[in-house]
Amino acid sequence: MSKRDFFIIVIRIIGLYGFLHSLFSLINQVFLLIKYPVRSDSIYAGLAPVVLYSLIWLLVIIFSVSLVKLLGLEKGFDDKDIRLGNIDIKKILVFAIVLVAGITIVDSLAEVFYNASLLFNYSVDSDYKLFDENKTTYWLIVNAIKFVVGILLLTNYDRLANKLMIKD
Repeated sequence: MSKRDFFIIVIRIIGLYGFLHSLFSLINQVFLLIKYPVRSDSIYAGLAPVVLYSLIWLLVIIFSVSLVKLLGLEKGFDDKDIRLGNIDIKKILVFAIVLVAGITIVDSLAEVFYNASLLFNYSVDSDYKLFDENKTTYWLIVNAIKFVVGILLLTNYDRLANKLMIKD
């Protein structure tokens, strides 16, 4: 594997992780707009930065080869190749995707259990005023979606790795 390929893979993995985070920010904004209807100019003001942020990360993934060339990341090394033995680029991508999926699952699962337990306590005792029911339901939904996306990443890692592979 060349140093250029290595930097392209690293940029794509960072882009994938950033895009996932921006996707959940977008979901948050949509839920807030559904819950609290506002004027149309406020909708654009709320969604525009999040959509722009998501597009930037998507462009980082798509134009990772151009970014490596633009930043000159492959220059300044003594040799062109990284000798990793029999390790394939696809195996590195699969490992990174599984790692991102695992972090996403672990991050969201604790919140899902916490918010579900709060809602359960509220359903048993309606005087349980330790939380705001609407916020708890909202965060339960957002983290459940985040958990499902992590599971989808984990179950479709091979397909995603093929999409992120470097095409010469």
